[in-house]
Amino acid sequence: MYYIMNQSLPDQRRIKNTTYFKNEWVFRLIATPFFAFFVPNITPLIYPQHENISDLIISYAFFAMIVHLLWTGNRWIVFNLRKNNQWMRKPIIKSVSMLLIHLTFSFFLSLLLHYMWNSLIAPHPVPFENILMASFIAAILSILIATLYEIVLLTRERRWDQLTTEKLSNAKVQAELNTLKSQIDPHFIFNSLNTLSALISDNKDKALLFNESLAKVYQYILANRSNNLVTVKEELNFIKDYFFLLKIRFEDSLHISMNVEQSDLNRYYLPTIAIQTAIENAIKHNQFSSTLPLWISIDLTNDYAIIANNKRPVKYKAPSSGLGLINLDNRYKLVLNKSIHIDETNDDFTLYLPIIKK
Repeated sequence: MYYIMNQSLPDQRRIKNTTYFKNEWVFRLIATPFFAFFVPNITPLIYPQHENISDLIISYAFFAMIVHLLWTGNRWIVFNLRKNNQWMRKPIIKSVSMLLIHLTFSFFLSLLLHYMWNSLIAPHPVPFENILMASFIAAILSILIATLYEIVLLTRERRWDQLTTEKLSNAKVQAELNTLKSQIDPHFIFNSLNTLSALISDNKDKALLFNESLAKVYQYILANRSNNLVTVKEELNFIKDYFFLLKIRFEDSLHISMNVEQSDLNRYYLPTIAIQTAIENAIKHNQFSSTLPLWISIDLTNDYAIIANNKRPVKYKAPSSGLGLINLDNRYKLVLNKSIHIDETNDDFTLYLPIIKK
């Protein structure tokens, strides 16, 4: 895939190159008569004050044709030489060769055309030295025009390469993020099915209620599968449903409080099911009962969603799957370029989840 993509980029860039100058014709329309007047008069090839109008019109028209042919020819050289990828990878050889090609082409074509003008159209014979000087100046100007094309095209290609690199980078980040998100669903289902299995054995009515609540909670997860970020309001509404699910299982052994006062929660964002992951982490790593319940608080500042819980660590920890806080931290790094923060004491565990405002 990478090889095919890289092989196609130069062709795409060349297609863009040939259509890059949207107002090129305007530039040429202004520059052509200027050069057609400038070169013959400084050489000089013609003396406007000594010629009649008809001779001047014919001569300047011929000079404009010379400018047009030189411009078109050098433009063709620029674009066609760039089609050779091996050539483009050797900047020194490319620069020297292009200079010689443009100089040779422009000088001899200009010399030939000016000689034709001198032989067929000129009102009076012009010294050959003047024709040589005009041809040399025309060649220098042609090189400047070709260099201008080259600069613009290089700038265009640099932007194209940067855009391509950015797209590839974004695609890579999205692929990594999708991998992390795909790990969440099986993890959540596995834990939920274990709970449901236990409830079926102990209390079928609770099992039925748990199953209905689970469907509602999982509907939120599916609805936001393609979303990297959700609003804090959406996440908190989901947590209310998720807490109802947990209460069916743990009853008075678990308490969750939300201390949220902001009225514009729709303007704050965080990764999908970030708070749920924090709550699940607290449940997994602590032992609790109705007499010694687990207390989880959710607070909100302008920069963080703060999830805190009292600590009563389980005596025997199950092997970590790495799909909890590690997964969450990796998602934060990919989506927001931020990390979660942990503040842990002997009695409390506090998790700071960055949020952003849009």
